[in-house]
Amino acid sequence: MGTIMDLDISNATGPKYRALAAAVEQAIEAKELKPNDKMPTVRDLAWQLKVTPGTVARAYQRLTDKGVLHARVGSGTFVSAPDTESRQDFIYYPEETAPDSGVLDLMSPRLPDVGQIAQIREALRKVADLPTALFLQYPDMAQSRALRETILTTKLKSFPTDALTPDHVVLSHGGQHALSLVMQAVLSGATPAVLTEELAYPGFRHTARQLRARPVSVAQDEEGPVPSAIHAACLAHDVQLLVTSAHAHNPTTITTSPARRREIVELARLHDFQIIDDQSYGLVRSDRPSYREMAPERVWFISALSKSISPNLRLGWFVTPDGKSALGQRTANFSSFGVSLPIVQLGQSVLTAANADEVRDRVRAENAHRVGVMQAELGQFGLRTGPDISFAYLPMPTGWRASAFQRAAENAGILLRNVDNYTLVDGRAPNAVRIAINSAVSRDRFQQACVTLRRLLESPPHEIGV
Repeated sequence: MGTIMDLDISNATGPKYRALAAAVEQAIEAKELKPNDKMPTVRDLAWQLKVTPGTVARAYQRLTDKGVLHARVGSGTFVSAPDTESRQDFIYYPEETAPDSGVLDLMSPRLPDVGQIAQIREALRKVADLPTALFLQYPDMAQSRALRETILTTKLKSFPTDALTPDHVVLSHGGQHALSLVMQAVLSGATPAVLTEELAYPGFRHTARQLRARPVSVAQDEEGPVPSAIHAACLAHDVQLLVTSAHAHNPTTITTSPARRREIVELARLHDFQIIDDQSYGLVRSDRPSYREMAPERVWFISALSKSISPNLRLGWFVTPDGKSALGQRTANFSSFGVSLPIVQLGQSVLTAANADEVRDRVRAENAHRVGVMQAELGQFGLRTGPDISFAYLPMPTGWRASAFQRAAENAGILLRNVDNYTLVDGRAPNAVRIAINSAVSRDRFQQACVTLRRLLESPPHEIGV
């Protein structure tokens, strides 16, 4: 075959991106491409093969999802070693950039230190003084009961918790782990179908693949997932679950309207599927009426501390539907015996600290300030976000493609995400990017980054790409 630039897919039957992906895999099997070989850029390969950059990007995405390729932000796309797991996450979560590197990470939300680090340090000192015997035991539900009670009384604000007990709350190692646990608890059969919006949190794809589930995307509009699309999917597939974010959908920031939620709940009862309402991304304290209020018998609610206190604690939880508490607890126990005592105690100390509410209010206030800065600089381009959302959705103005804008921003020292990363393998990606709120840098630096992005948007490239 020669090199990857010599591929010929002009006579391929079916979608060209699939043909290209298959040809790359054949080249790897024939050892014409070796582990850690760097792949051509999307633009260069598209030019050489006389196809669109979107065709190459989709082929690379398909191969990345399978673990055949992996991508490093700022470095390129590489052939994975046979004995390594998928490196897809490197597309979404770049290696830490040094504060003095001149690169500003707007890919993943970053929190400010507004007092929570002092809380964590004090909590660690308390953990060190726990009785020795406790460290020699496996985690159990009794050790976490106080924290689960605290979560019900101090953290969940989007639905009433008076009728809930600590048994409804199951702890997890962050929101991603909670998603995996709930899917393990709910799904059954050989190839269960899981519905999600056309654009979806990338970790969902990982979890679905690990559980041999079939992800099925449904259309979404300004009110949320489209009921007719859900109904059609239920008629075509063995749908067991809908994974959604009713507030602050990632990446579009859409909040599903109350009327739309009621329609979806009616469909869930008609077709007997359950709903995951993943609220890990928003800083919302009130989102009424929630899915949980509308259908307590079939809604699993997920949340975590990552966006309000610290992403490194890896502490999240889910609230089970009524009658499914034992199922949720059993699934978590079989997965990891539960969250460890030190992390449980850390969470309890942080959530019950004297200034706990004040610290969370400061996080929300700083986030709201930076959202205001983004809206002032980028609002004219259709930016969508909100004061309690830790990211923004930015449709591209005329003259820009998302991939080109992402590269231009990176050349200017700003990392952000192309919305291509949020599509399923066969999905359709809008021409947009997602920009995360970075509250770990100074306000001046963040504002200057927004000014830089505005200037880029005002000056689209003149050349015509293939």
